[in-house]
Amino acid sequence: MVNPILYTLHLSPPCRAVELTAKALGLHLDQRVVNLMAGDHLKPEYLKMNPRHTVPVLDDNGTIVYESHAIMIYLVSKYGKDDSLYPKDLAKQSKVNAALFFESGVLFARMRTITYPIFLEGCREIPSAKAEDVRKAYQLLEDTLVENYVAGSSLTIGDFSCISTISSAMGFIPIDRTKFPRIHGWINRLKELPYYEEANGGGATQLSTEVLKLLEKRN
Repeated sequence: MVNPILYTLHLSPPCRAVELTAKALGLHLDQRVVNLMAGDHLKPEYLKMNPRHTVPVLDDNGTIVYESHAIMIYLVSKYGKDDSLYPKDLAKQSKVNAALFFESGVLFARMRTITYPIFLEGCREIPSAKAEDVRKAYQLLEDTLVENYVAGSSLTIGDFSCISTISSAMGFIPIDRTKFPRIHGWINRLKELPYYEEANGGGATQLSTEVLKLLEKRN
């Protein structure tokens, strides 16, 4: 059996969410690094797979899936030994979907308004209004974490999606432990996963470090 191929960039939170999912499933992905700065994502062969020219992209023996949330659902549905990471029960599944959409539409979207201008537009600072938007997103997550995980009492791909962004953003928009104790407890639970550091922790630290280095260099 040929391993699925993941076109990825470890700095990218969505890519790391997929990597976390694969690790949880015990699934080996052949990773192909996509250098965005070199324009790999705009090459004809890449655009043929993903006309949106984003990462990650999964090639599972000819089945092409792009967009991290779609990839995670696909992997669990096809390779999961059970449905714990993405429940088939509609009530439970709706909570996971809510977490995925929250990450995409709020957490990642608000973080990207900070990182994109820094990496690609030469921005010299983090605007205070954008930083405050991220902190408001932290509060929404804090209020959501009424149980141990974002979609209830057990680990799901909703956690993988949210942690990939949260662990990146907190490096340049710190999460006050006294204001957000539930988030800190949740982060610590995920850090206990044996594959967490390899699949997410190192990349998250690297991303936030790059953001701070660029800001320091320009000021």
